[in-house]
Amino acid sequence: MSVAQSPVKTRQIRTDIQALRTIAVTLVVLFHLWPNRLSGGFVGVDVFFVISGFLITKHLIQEVQDGRFSITGFWARRMKRLLPASFTVLATTAVAVVLLVPVSLWEQWLQEIQASVFYFQNWYLAADAVNYLALANQSSPAQHFWSLSTEEQFYFVWPLLVALALLITRRMVKLNVSSRRVLLVIFSTVTVLSFCYSLYLTNTDPAVAYFSTPVRAWEFGIGAIAAFLRPIQSSVTKTVLVLTGLLAIFSSSLVITNQTPFPGVAALAPTVGTFLVIVAAIDTGIVSRILGLKPLQWVGDKSYAIYLWHWPILIGVPFVTHSALTTMHKIWIVIATLVLAWATERLIEKPISKMQVKKFKVFALTATTSVLIASLAGLAINLGNQRIAQELEFGKVGQVASHECFGAAARITTDSDCNNSSLEGIYPSLTVAASDTPTLPDDCFSVTREQTEASFCALGSRTGSVRVAAVGDSHLAQFAGALNVLALRNNWQLDLYAKGGCPFTYAVRKHDALLTKNCPIWVANAAAKLENSKYKVVITSQRAGVDWVAGKVSAVKDLSRLWNQLSANGNRIIAIKDSPNPGKNIVACLSTGAECNFSRSSGLKFDPQVEAVANSPEVRLIDLDDIYCESANCLAVIGNAVVYRDDNHLTDTFARTLAPVIESEIFGALTGK
Repeated sequence: MSVAQSPVKTRQIRTDIQALRTIAVTLVVLFHLWPNRLSGGFVGVDVFFVISGFLITKHLIQEVQDGRFSITGFWARRMKRLLPASFTVLATTAVAVVLLVPVSLWEQWLQEIQASVFYFQNWYLAADAVNYLALANQSSPAQHFWSLSTEEQFYFVWPLLVALALLITRRMVKLNVSSRRVLLVIFSTVTVLSFCYSLYLTNTDPAVAYFSTPVRAWEFGIGAIAAFLRPIQSSVTKTVLVLTGLLAIFSSSLVITNQTPFPGVAALAPTVGTFLVIVAAIDTGIVSRILGLKPLQWVGDKSYAIYLWHWPILIGVPFVTHSALTTMHKIWIVIATLVLAWATERLIEKPISKMQVKKFKVFALTATTSVLIASLAGLAINLGNQRIAQELEFGKVGQVASHECFGAAARITTDSDCNNSSLEGIYPSLTVAASDTPTLPDDCFSVTREQTEASFCALGSRTGSVRVAAVGDSHLAQFAGALNVLALRNNWQLDLYAKGGCPFTYAVRKHDALLTKNCPIWVANAAAKLENSKYKVVITSQRAGVDWVAGKVSAVKDLSRLWNQLSANGNRIIAIKDSPNPGKNIVACLSTGAECNFSRSSGLKFDPQVEAVANSPEVRLIDLDDIYCESANCLAVIGNAVVYRDDNHLTDTFARTLAPVIESEIFGALTGK
């Protein structure tokens, strides 16, 4: 929908809004560099959302009043203004990932770059937030594009609402209703509905709420409402509003933490604070002069490019220095960000914004560039996955895997002369270790957070007469590769029931609202399946060191109750005590060359399985602590095998070396010995 064109008015830059941009990007950058010093600095993103809602709405209102509103014209201008810089950053980041980053991170990081190119990164991250297996993913250099994706989605929808308002106005011409009033009603309705939804989803599913566009729409809406308000005349009122707004923004950045339910009520402080500064429109007095200082205006003018560059640089530096970030590193990151932001604005943003390009060419160039970047990223992903498969295979079924002292064998053997002098390096290599998960059919890891049905994936020999079930959370699933090898070797049928974040127990683990509700249902359904399916052996394990709704005593009692129920049904149960928790990403640690072993006392967390065995004498407990740990420390590398793939899960390579211990216990359960 469009109307006749008329001359475009000269755009006036408000120094107060430029200062707000400086505040917003500064809060975000400082939060990313020093999260413990500025715990709520991420509210800078909310400040940006309100600013965008105000400026875009004011611009659209002016276009409607001038009779030059065009949906496609608006989209084309937004693309020409924002995409050249973002595509430059994404393309540069993709090249850096391939050149500098371990191949095990390519798939996740390049997929996030693909999602960012098409501006649905927020939904990609929302999906990861509800995918338990993705929770240990390392932050990617494109992660910050979630907010830009949310903003681009706003830019897509907002002019459509304007078009709807114009249509309604034309239909109500006899009632003499202005398009401005209809717009205010529509934007206000969207804002209220979005805020209500934000309150609901932040309480019920905060992981998704944080990235959800409908949840965030009210923040843009608050800015939009500001565009309809009449200017304030009193200089005293303006000053009070500005100071109150700035106080709200700064205080929220200090008080809010990553434990605060957000957005929702907590987001009112930075958003309303920004709203107050905007509606004040202060342009005289000492406060106005401070906000108009050249350094603040300079940073505000380049805030978009600063936001684009700071995060990939921050994520990339450790892969160049092979060490954790130091204060000096962080200072250089800020300097590099400012230099690149200046160059991006001067060489890319400004020249392109001045070009006269027809709309269809903007759309065509956008589509072509985005598809090109995404396609090249996809090619790199495929090449990386082939390389990962080849390297992982060597440590699992190659000559290394058969070495008598490889992996757990170096700790199990009673031969004091056992050593790996004939082995060189560690396996899997650090470039692929983070990807070292069990290689199983996709349906083995397809259970969603919402699912309560106890489905299983079929492993082992499906013609075998002995049926074995493996059931539990991801700390049971980490043994799936080893269990599958044993099942194939011994002609057992193996059914894997695995749901991330859901320990197999009648006790309820503290989690978010969705898993706290659904896990007990899934456990009950799984228990019913086990009772009705005539399994000879049931193998289970669960993550240690988690919190329980009813406390530790109840965790032991309710686990024993489940085990005794299954034992009475004839199921022979084997529980694998959980592996020590290193409390840090071991692959990232080893990559820096630092000391990555950790104390035994801190690594061994409360595991209710240990105490529950005393109440369930029929249950066999496999305690592997003395394999993982020496007397004082637990090991990051054992027998040339990397033990952990992240901060809590075992590599499949190492888990397979534990198979002989697990196998002997299964035989013991089957024979009653």
